[in-house]
Amino acid sequence: MSTTLARRLINFDFTKDATNAGDNYPTELSKIDSALSFARASTKSRFNASGLLETVASGMPALDFNPVTLASRGLRMDGARTNLILNSTLNGAAYFGMGSCSYANITGMDGANTGLALTGTGAAPYFYQTIYYFGSLSTVSVWMKSPSARTVHLTLQQPGIGEKAGIDCNLTTTWQRFQVSGVCSATGMNLQITGGAGWGNGQIIHIWGPQLEVGACASTYIPTTTAAVTRAADTLSLPVGSWYNPVEGTWAIEVEMDTIPGMASTLIGGGTPGHYLPLLAMQSDSNLIITYNDEVNPQINMNPALGSAISPRLVMASSYKSGRAACCANWGAITASTSGYLPPTAPTIVALGNFPSVYDPYSLYGWLRRFVYIPAAVSDLTLQQIFAR
Repeated sequence: MSTTLARRLINFDFTKDATNAGDNYPTELSKIDSALSFARASTKSRFNASGLLETVASGMPALDFNPVTLASRGLRMDGARTNLILNSTLNGAAYFGMGSCSYANITGMDGANTGLALTGTGAAPYFYQTIYYFGSLSTVSVWMKSPSARTVHLTLQQPGIGEKAGIDCNLTTTWQRFQVSGVCSATGMNLQITGGAGWGNGQIIHIWGPQLEVGACASTYIPTTTAAVTRAADTLSLPVGSWYNPVEGTWAIEVEMDTIPGMASTLIGGGTPGHYLPLLAMQSDSNLIITYNDEVNPQINMNPALGSAISPRLVMASSYKSGRAACCANWGAITASTSGYLPPTAPTIVALGNFPSVYDPYSLYGWLRRFVYIPAAVSDLTLQQIFAR
């Protein structure tokens, strides 16, 4: 990453080392730029450059890698979450139930004996755990693969009622994470894996890292043993100083997501401590929001259309100056506004990948890759070319 604060130009690349653009964080977890303030009041998991899960110390950023391709993904940002599954580290099958299948421990994604090979012993095998918690939108997730291609069904079930949400999972010989979200209204909820026609007698599937959490999407994996475990929220901010131009400027950010969260997700938030306002946010792939709002003057709201699908990266950019603001998403068409209070009131702090307001604690639930601030309103054409493919 690099910054030039004196010239009021900022360029953070969270996929590269703070001191050497060729490094991809094999060990140097603390090297985000010193101009940034990062905090998290607990440990957190991340995949290292070898593709193995490891624990990052409290207060340290989780600079993450794709465990399959080993590519650097950037800085993982999550809100506070609790894994309600007991024995997610799969020390045998304690706390789990099963039918028409047997199990044996195998090497998991942390390099330890934390995975399970489930072998069907009948026509309709299943594997599950019941959690006595209900009433909130929740997400179940698990990593799975198989020695040969097959399809299994991952479901969020309500005991005594049946499936509330489910997804068919096409397994390959490579680990993949699958997730599904839903609401169980009473009696509790199950994470359950069933075979249907894809997993039967004598057939094997591998599982690792089951998680059940309250929220609309899966967050970073949280290991558990005999009790549920809570991971604290990530916060990242940049104090506004001489780099910020109150007359005109341009923001741009690139993020990556496993899935589109079914909730508000903040890319950039601005304001004062305890009083934050979203600058660039998303509520779904069809509802992107760019807003300038100090809650005093008339605000500006813009909804840019995607130039290309979020797959899985999203780029959002916006310029502002007296009398006009403009924006685009994934290199799409320009959306502009000439109404509202322009230029916007200067924030005192900029939050990246989180929105730490007392009333809107929305996090990215994804990876921060790049952030740029330019102390000038660039042309619409240039705005569309920032972080070009």
